[in-house]
Amino acid sequence: MAEVQGSGKRVIRSGALWPGHPEKVLACPREFAELQPELSECLTVCVLEACRWLDASPGNRA
Repeated sequence: MAEVQGSGKRVIRSGALWPGHPEKVLACPREFAELQPELSECLTVCVLEACRWLDASPGNRA
């Protein structure tokens, strides 16, 4: 964000420090997860599947 705004500069990508690290975050309020556990799990699985699809082939990435 700072780089986009011109107030900072990226010096290294996080993947260079920790290859294959989890990079995406799916966050929600605890109340939502407690009231909608099945939906919360489904959303988590969807994000994981999307990440695996992106990792499967460079052609899957924009």
